Order: sequence, then structure tokens, then C-alpha cells
Amino acid sequence: LKHEFGNNKWDFAEFERLDCSKPHAASVFITDKIVQLNLKEHEESVQKWKRDVMQGWFENAEEDASAFLKRANTFLREHVVNGVRIVETPIKTNSYVAFM
Repeated sequence: LKHEFGNNKWDFAEFERLDCSKPHAASVFITDKIVQLNLKEHEESVQKWKRDVMQGWFENAEEDASAFLKRANTFLREHVVNGVRIVETPIKTNSYVAFM
């Protein structure tokens, strides 16, 4: 699988290197990539996203996706666009988990 948004590309191998088997990890990964892509011209915001929202989520075996989603919502409200919101409970579909 190869995904492209603008000039940024990543492939499934990038996700696999994280070696994370937590539920909804792929959706958290894609959410992280999309947010960072949209912040790419604001390095300070990217660093704040990584520090305050991601917080090493893939390495933290104890934290579920809902905790990440709550932090993501707070960040998006405060730093991106008021009114942007990600649901706080992952929604399972046949092939993806929807957050937005």
C-alpha cells in the first residue's frame, strides 16, 4: 500500500516499523500523518502535536485510542480550527476505523 497526500508519501512499511498491535493503531497512524501534513508549514505546531498529542502513543501499551482522540480534539480546537472535532470512540467498519 502506498498513500500520497501532496508531495508526502508513506507506505505500509512505515507503519509496520512501529511494531504496534494495539487496536486502531493504523487509524491513529493515518490521523497523525494527515495532521502533520496539514501543519507542515508550522514546525512549532508539529512539535506541539508530537509532544502533547502523540506522546509516544505507539510505544505506550497501556493507552487506548480514546485517550489519543481526546488529546487530538483538544489540540485541534486550540490550534487548528475551532469546531474541528474527531469522535472519541473508534467506529469499526469492515476495513477501516473511522475517527472523523
